[in-house]
Amino acid sequence: MRVVDQDTGKEFFLDRTDELADDLKAFREAECSHASLEVRRRRDGGGAAHYYRQCLGCGWAVGSALKKDPTLENSPDWDEAHGPQYNADREAKRKDIYQKHVRIQRGGIDGFKRKYEQYLRSPEWAKRREKVLERAKGICEGCRDRKATQVHHLTYDHIYEELLFELVAVCDDCHRRIHRDKQDEQSNPQDEHPDESFVNDWREGHPCEGCRFDSAQADLRWCFIFDVASADALAEGGGCGPQLASFEPLR
Repeated sequence: MRVVDQDTGKEFFLDRTDELADDLKAFREAECSHASLEVRRRRDGGGAAHYYRQCLGCGWAVGSALKKDPTLENSPDWDEAHGPQYNADREAKRKDIYQKHVRIQRGGIDGFKRKYEQYLRSPEWAKRREKVLERAKGICEGCRDRKATQVHHLTYDHIYEELLFELVAVCDDCHRRIHRDKQDEQSNPQDEHPDESFVNDWREGHPCEGCRFDSAQADLRWCFIFDVASADALAEGGGCGPQLASFEPLR
């Protein structure tokens, strides 16, 4: 899922790990159980009074309007601020859970990298990989000259449940060219992007070249695992850093 990293203000691809699922389950289970109710008077747009049971925990109305009765006339007024404040507090807690896991996954401790590695060792991936290689008859679908040695994702839109046309069989040489060639098709760096930083993104020998998480987004070289521009991932303090801590060779 895509969420906003509150530390950077940027969008972040948050992997649905078991730990995140557990935290969200606990969050849902902590929803108000409406254990304490009080009858209160609520007025409609025309000023007419209606009586409902208001939960003192969350401020929500529980059940339908009560049948009017003289004994209800002394009921306190509806607390209009209680419900919105409860909802705001719950939303803040939900965002705190997401941010907790953004920080975990951004640091490479958990998340996509681990789950992706497990997936590549799974029977499900082995079956998809075999089908793609069979479709290509073992020959690279990029050059049709060399033996296909790996299966490449054309998109990660259906990661873990890929459609077969989203995968191609390629040789090592073609796999190394894919991201660079894709970017060349989208734009001409010399004509549309005169600044040197764009050209450097796709220069020969770039630190991300040959990394399985190397990708492209718009005009930028992109790090898929951290869902940021490669330059940000490689910066001091970035997810990968100058030491290339999260570099994974192509397979």
